[in-house]
Amino acid sequence: MRLITCTAVTIALLGLFTSGVSAAPAGQKGAEYIGEKKCKMCHKKQHATWTKMKHANNFSALVGDEKKDPSCLACHTTGYGKGGYDLAKPAEHNAKFENVQCESCHGPGSKHMKAKKPEKKNTISLKVTTCSGCHNPHVNRGEEAKAKRAK
Repeated sequence: MRLITCTAVTIALLGLFTSGVSAAPAGQKGAEYIGEKKCKMCHKKQHATWTKMKHANNFSALVGDEKKDPSCLACHTTGYGKGGYDLAKPAEHNAKFENVQCESCHGPGSKHMKAKKPEKKNTISLKVTTCSGCHNPHVNRGEEAKAKRAK
């Protein structure tokens, strides 16, 4: 009986964390990351709001070797390991993808930028579904980083 109850609770919790998660729109397949400056060209209001958020400057929270640590870069850059920020690429490339930008939530934007007006919505994710990868109520990443730094 306990096993059934635990399994049911686990399934319910997984549902909470994955509700709304959907595959990338079909029109987004093959798209590349372009960086927030390209998004700003059309989305000035949204960009102005973003610049006031912690996400806009969270790369600066990394110190020393954290700037080379994949577990840090996954949450403090855009598109890490998916064609955006990449330690194997030059600093000029990576500078475009520092911080949590538009594409961290909406997916790579190259096809969105090139699409004609009626097709734009089919080329970008409109659901914010990736928050729990970095914002997990069971893991305090800030405390983890402080503990690592104290060593």
